[in-house]
Amino acid sequence: MERSFTPLLEEMVGSGRIPPAVALIADETDILFETAVGTSAAGGGGGVTPESVFWLASMTKPVVTAAALHLVEQGKISLTAPLADVRPELARPQVLEGFDETGEPRLRPARGSLTLHHLLTHTSGFGYDFGNADLLRFIKTRNLPPVASGKRAAFGLPLLFDPGTRWEYGIGIDWAGLVIEAASGMRLADYVRKNITEPLGMRQTGFGLDPARRARRVPVHGRDEGGRLSVLGLEPPEAPEVDAGGHGLYGSP
Repeated sequence: MERSFTPLLEEMVGSGRIPPAVALIADETDILFETAVGTSAAGGGGGVTPESVFWLASMTKPVVTAAALHLVEQGKISLTAPLADVRPELARPQVLEGFDETGEPRLRPARGSLTLHHLLTHTSGFGYDFGNADLLRFIKTRNLPPVASGKRAAFGLPLLFDPGTRWEYGIGIDWAGLVIEAASGMRLADYVRKNITEPLGMRQTGFGLDPARRARRVPVHGRDEGGRLSVLGLEPPEAPEVDAGGHGLYGSP
């Protein structure tokens, strides 16, 4: 495997098709194969290793979903019951229906109750600020911080539609993280560590970055207008008020 897979990654990194690469294959008893190719940043930086730390971004979502379902199994929360008793601020959500002639948001009460199932399946009505022009405009009118800021105030977004009536990728699983905190009495990072990552031996995976893991972090890459890979200026908040259930995990293989 190493004779065929590592040269393939070396060719892809060398040609600029992908940024640095770390690959690992394991079964329930042992690591069968691991390799690391390239430097931590396109065009420079130190070499990556199997201990390099990557931003999991939206792959945080399945981990936090598993944590929520863990609580469902325990009977501490329900997939289908209204969430008002768990998170009272979700009792009366508002739906954004555009803006009036003065630029003020037009809001109305949502029809139906929000449930954990809605949050986990992106059918809650919550969207992402970076993916919806109306939400970006709403944020400006209310002077809210962006979701990536790690601030609790960033959750003050209206719904884009009534719960359960449509699908839109958004902050539902960030809200699910707050539901987990309310139902468990623990901060999301602590609950995920105790019940998900530690039992699985994922000791290098967690919310945020301590100094040691920050020093091993591989920055996020993107492509410029010419298609070349370059480092993006995406930095995690130093001390987030909220552990982001939708995008806050960092880890190494």
